[in-house]
Amino acid sequence: MADELIRLAGEIGVASGIDIRDHAEVDRINDAICRHVIPAVAPASLTNILNAGWKAYHKRDIWSDHPEISERDEILKELLLKSIEVLEFMQITSDSNGH
Repeated sequence: MADELIRLAGEIGVASGIDIRDHAEVDRINDAICRHVIPAVAPASLTNILNAGWKAYHKRDIWSDHPEISERDEILKELLLKSIEVLEFMQITSDSNGH
């Protein structure tokens, strides 16, 4: 049953035009968040941001080398929100420039 649900979800995603996850882009965004503690730089899609965020969330020792970060989940949420805002800004400015 699970395999069928995954297959159907994939079909629905493709049919709706949702961007497919780009593993290299997810890793690049995840690196910005986990290693550099910054939002994504020039993210390509919401799909990639959310997948990178999910990956980061599961790293329990995500910022163990940053003792000043005490609110792990709050910081992660803020970095993801900022990444989404960067994507939105890029889309707005791209649309207004006729691209």
